[in-house]
Amino acid sequence: MAKQLKTNAMDKKGKGISDAEVISPSTNEAPLEDAISIANAGSSLAQKEQRKYQAIARVQGELIADSQELFIVTYGDGTQFPVAGIRPGKLSLKLVALLPEERKGLFSFWPRDDDGIVIASFCQPENYIQQVFGPRLDEMLLSGKIKSCHSDKFVVHIKRNKDRGRGSRWFKGMSITVSSTPPSTLQSGQWVDLKLQRNGSQWVLPDSSEH
Repeated sequence: MAKQLKTNAMDKKGKGISDAEVISPSTNEAPLEDAISIANAGSSLAQKEQRKYQAIARVQGELIADSQELFIVTYGDGTQFPVAGIRPGKLSLKLVALLPEERKGLFSFWPRDDDGIVIASFCQPENYIQQVFGPRLDEMLLSGKIKSCHSDKFVVHIKRNKDRGRGSRWFKGMSITVSSTPPSTLQSGQWVDLKLQRNGSQWVLPDSSEH
């Protein structure tokens, strides 16, 4: 199992996302407003300076190996998220040290363009404490600019935050698809801070969202 755990949060082709690229260094997650926020085009300079690109989600499930590939399999619906990497540091050692049946709990992760994920954190249920600014179970926090809008979905573009100096310079950005009808007020280039809900492997606006 140890050989199967990929300890780099990014591959040599530059497809991964590190914490320095989309997350402010509070812990593993960055602050997001309590409700879904769609920034106005006339927002102030101070608001713009506070903006941080991010995309981080949390699910509950187990880490399994299948045909020399790693997956997080969620409880309830059995959705599989292919694991492309693990956050650099002690997390990979922590996972290796656990027995297979102990690799069950809450995983936070960063998405990738190719539908893979990079594991950002792991916690067993009995030790889990909800972070004030972190994603809740089956939730993704997404902050970025609208790339395009369609009848049944819209696309948000994220890129490396300029003040994250230790981030990889090759990272040019990636796009996250929100599988919900976009609010009529959304326009390309507009900044959004979103709290999304998981629907299988897709991410959608909450049913209670007001547009």
